[in-house]
Amino acid sequence: MIRKILFFFLLSLSFTRFYSQKDLSISLQGKVHNKDNKENIFGATLYLMDKDVFISKSVSLSNGTFLLTAKIPRSDIYDLIVSKNGFILKKILIDLSSLDFEREYQNNIPLKKEMNINLYSQSLYPNINYSDSFYSEKYKWNIEVRQLISDENYLIQAEEKLKLSNKPIAKGIIDSAAIKIQDETIISNLTDILKQAKSYSNEKNLKLSIEKYNEAELLLVKLSNTNSKNRYLSELGTEKIKMLERKNSEDQVFKIQLLKATENYNLGRKGYAKAKIILMTDPMQSRVNEPEVIALKDKISKMEAYFVMKDAAYRLVNSKKKNAEAIISLQKTQEIAFLNKKIVSLNEFSQLEKSIDSLQLVINPKFIIEKTPIAIPASTQNQGTILLAPGEIHIGKDSDAYLDIIKNIENEKNASIYKMAANKNDLDYELHLKNTLQSSINQDAQLEIIKKNNMIDSIAAVEKKLSVDRKYQMQEQIATLNHDINERNLSVIAQNELIITEISENKNQLDITQIKQNDQNSELLEKQMDAVQISKDHILIIEQERHESEEDRFTEQQQTINNLDYSRYQKDSISKANIEFRLSKIQKMKDYQKYYETTPNYLKNEAGILFEKNKMTEAIYKIKNSEGFVTTIVLRRVVVDENGYGVVYEQTTNENGKSFFTQNGQRITETIWFNQSTGINVIKK
Repeated sequence: MIRKILFFFLLSLSFTRFYSQKDLSISLQGKVHNKDNKENIFGATLYLMDKDVFISKSVSLSNGTFLLTAKIPRSDIYDLIVSKNGFILKKILIDLSSLDFEREYQNNIPLKKEMNINLYSQSLYPNINYSDSFYSEKYKWNIEVRQLISDENYLIQAEEKLKLSNKPIAKGIIDSAAIKIQDETIISNLTDILKQAKSYSNEKNLKLSIEKYNEAELLLVKLSNTNSKNRYLSELGTEKIKMLERKNSEDQVFKIQLLKATENYNLGRKGYAKAKIILMTDPMQSRVNEPEVIALKDKISKMEAYFVMKDAAYRLVNSKKKNAEAIISLQKTQEIAFLNKKIVSLNEFSQLEKSIDSLQLVINPKFIIEKTPIAIPASTQNQGTILLAPGEIHIGKDSDAYLDIIKNIENEKNASIYKMAANKNDLDYELHLKNTLQSSINQDAQLEIIKKNNMIDSIAAVEKKLSVDRKYQMQEQIATLNHDINERNLSVIAQNELIITEISENKNQLDITQIKQNDQNSELLEKQMDAVQISKDHILIIEQERHESEEDRFTEQQQTINNLDYSRYQKDSISKANIEFRLSKIQKMKDYQKYYETTPNYLKNEAGILFEKNKMTEAIYKIKNSEGFVTTIVLRRVVVDENGYGVVYEQTTNENGKSFFTQNGQRITETIWFNQSTGINVIKK
């Protein structure tokens, strides 16, 4: 298993090296033991920290072994924190001040291959006042042996501190009254803790509920009454196991739901709504504070805000009436994209940049000349106009130039594949850690069940013995009670005879009272019936009024619907008329024929040579990025008529394979490009 993890880690490093070469790849390997009985510890979690910043984590396997891999930034001191339920948290200082990061950053450095980490049981050190700032071990990088070396003096001093902090507290003789008060206080506090545990359970916050049960178990250790202690521990153990089973089940569902939400987020804006719905389902409601949920919600929120701003900006762009406002809105959208550049795709940046440039060109035709000069007037008028090269001129086959940009696209795709593979490896490794930790928790739960069952059997044996004793005592008490009952029966018979005599005397008086009471009840019942009838009549009147009101409201709603239908019909008519107008306008543009001026403008190439008259001259230019990859191809055609008037046409193809066309720097359609850039209507043969 360790070899598989190491393989995935090394594969991840090879994929991600393209993106970051500043971090150093390291690994730590070893075992986690129980200091007291030397047994291997399964499910201990190891966290590597740079001050308060989390870097990486690992979980020990069933044989106690662990492998922690990470990419660490340049720093001198790191913290390795090891935790396991039931054990004292251990904080280890990793000193890499002597490690040469500049020389080693391209290598995978095994800092330590056999690191033995010992944890102390909390049950054996109940009086410890442990602090997060207390380091229990220290390792320092040794240049000669090229690995971490333990500081033995530091370890001895740390163990001495541990022993001193666990000295038994002096106890005086406590009388029975004080013990009773102490037990009552413990039971009272226990009741409050169990109420909180049940409250958290009802709120489906099982993690906090289990923590409260653990807190209750620690509190019961101080209870002096052994029978009460065992009974409470048995009940707590049963409830805790139920909570653990529920939590394990919900953890699996949570992982599945989180994976579905992440997959929908990766679909882009069409998946954001579904991802949010998934994050609102059970058991996600009880996990709203989980780091993964918070991070995913934050990314969705940022991307939704970005697209809202982007849509608003492009509504201004499409209106074609508020170009200045559209540019400002696009620039603000671009700022938001840069703030979230880790989650915004590269295509969004290029799209925004092109839109801003296009609008700038519409507002100020000279803008593109100032930004990426296409034509610069010469110092004297008789020299004409020199066209500067937009990039590196291509010599050779035209198809070869486009092959270069295809190679760049393939490189970007490969880089994206590498990044996805690295992310998948990270997710697989995280899932492996979670599964290992879950297996450890399940094993601990099973051991706890066995422990509780043994305790229950012991309690049952004691209870059985007590039951036999109670049975003999009850038989003696029954014999005594039978004697008392016989005497009491004789006394009751005498009393009954006296009571019968008194009843016969009072019977007549009761009959008279009963008849009078029946008459009063009949009169009261008639009054109540009258009141009920009045209430029924009142309710019928109200119901009739409500029915009439609903009929009026239905009539008003029907009128509103008719008005909306008429309004929609008007809008559809106006929209249809607008569409027909635009189609007519587009047809006119298609039918439009450009007539060239005949005044010569003496266009020259970048070498200062005049373009030939009555001819179309074509050249291809390549624009490269900082890494030397071709990102843009510009196909330039200069059409010069017989009088020397030249027109510059350009087809620009970007790294996404999309093309746009210009005529003298102004955007034109593809149809105009194909019909006019060849010069077929200008050049005379």
